[in-house]
Amino acid sequence: MNFPTTALTKKQREQKKSINAALIFKQKLEEIEKKGGIEEIKRFAEFLLKKVEMITITCTKQNYAIKLFQILNTRGLDLSPADLVKSYLYSRLDEEKKRQQFISTWREIETLSKQMEENITDLLTYYEYYLLAQNPKRSLYEELTNKFKKRDPKKWNEAQADKWLNKLGNLTLLSGRKNIRASNNPFGEKTKIYKGKGFDGTTAFLISQRIIDEKDWTEENVKKRQQWMVKQIENIFGVKLQ
Repeated sequence: MNFPTTALTKKQREQKKSINAALIFKQKLEEIEKKGGIEEIKRFAEFLLKKVEMITITCTKQNYAIKLFQILNTRGLDLSPADLVKSYLYSRLDEEKKRQQFISTWREIETLSKQMEENITDLLTYYEYYLLAQNPKRSLYEELTNKFKKRDPKKWNEAQADKWLNKLGNLTLLSGRKNIRASNNPFGEKTKIYKGKGFDGTTAFLISQRIIDEKDWTEENVKKRQQWMVKQIENIFGVKLQ
């Protein structure tokens, strides 16, 4: 790996997190070498190769993954609900320009919250109560991300979204891995995940393959899909549902 020849600025470190992590690791290795010489580095490398095990944990839902991380993250900094909400909102943006604008706006919010002697988690809690108009039943993160599901106002209004969110026409079948990756991403991102590429091929579920070539996901699309699904159920089971 070619390390930067000059020190990175704070902004560069934020933008190039992998390089920043590598630089920190390199710095730690240099500190070990100063204390114990090259033999200490060798012992450290041997420990990593022989004593450290990597495991993969797959969670079926994003909130499970977050809870698991918080349990396992005993040696790192705790993530606040505001950190989780920020990460969720950032992940929903599919353009670099929008991501940079979001970071800039979030920093402005942080500055304003400090001026008001409030923290962002408290501000988000106030907003949560405003949206719900009742006591929350789940965590701040779960309540807000449920409300923050991206909706294009030109295609969906609040009443339409609430009506069709969990209807048959708006649901599909996916493997656990694809379901986690798709999560609450915008429709265009979901269809890319359904289609897959390379080793991670197209979803095996024919019912989900029908969605891949859809350009938009409007109320009309959901209605047509629901009508088709009901018709398939009627034909297969010999029943009349409508």
